[in-house]
Amino acid sequence: AEERIKIACEEYRPVAKRGSIIYFLIAELSPVNTMYNTSLAQFIGVFQQSMKEAEKAAIPAKRIANIVDDLTFRTFLYICRGYLELHKKIYALLLALKLQLQTETITQEHFNCLVKGGSALDINSVKKKPKEWIKDGDWLNIIQLSMSIPMFKELPDVIARNEGAWRQWYDQEAPEAVPVPDVDDRLDKMHKMLIVRSLRTDRTMVTADEYI
Repeated sequence: AEERIKIACEEYRPVAKRGSIIYFLIAELSPVNTMYNTSLAQFIGVFQQSMKEAEKAAIPAKRIANIVDDLTFRTFLYICRGYLELHKKIYALLLALKLQLQTETITQEHFNCLVKGGSALDINSVKKKPKEWIKDGDWLNIIQLSMSIPMFKELPDVIARNEGAWRQWYDQEAPEAVPVPDVDDRLDKMHKMLIVRSLRTDRTMVTADEYI
């Protein structure tokens, strides 16, 4: 009986993992505004509600998936009632990133490039930018991408060879809505968001909608 209980508990570990990711994300956002403080007791209440009300299923794997989905959405609705509109989107973006980090769909390098860009680099110690229209900070973001993400290894050279097309893309009012020169056919939502974040930081959160 003890062995059967252990096996059953292990089956439900994905529920605990999802709950852990969500709770610690909520805790990380609490310093943004004192109104965002959520106690563990409050969260456990929502967690238990999902366990009770998630759609039933005879197959444990399906039942577990239902609980995970219900918990994720129920918590989003509960938490976002008290968030400002901008912070709702930030919460959703961070949640998407953390879930993909857990499943190893993306790596920590993806996360770091999105959050920090090339802020740790020095413009005088990297390859010279090809044209003056490229801002120093944007070029450092591109260099960091090339150093961190294998598919972007040649990106600085690609931009240098075809800077006219990249300038046209850069000058678009909504660059996220048009194909990225040279590399568009290889980009998924995450990698396109990284390109936009690197060269057109002002459009990052617009692009994040597609990723989320």
